[in-house]
Amino acid sequence: LKAVVVDDDLNVLESAHVQFDNDLPEF
Repeated sequence: LKAVVVDDDLNVLESAHVQFDNDLPEF
């Protein structure tokens, strides 16, 4: 799974590691 994040300077930051346990505790 890959998440694409854009920071305040509009730089595209790709994060290949997404922690669902922290972001989505219901799962």
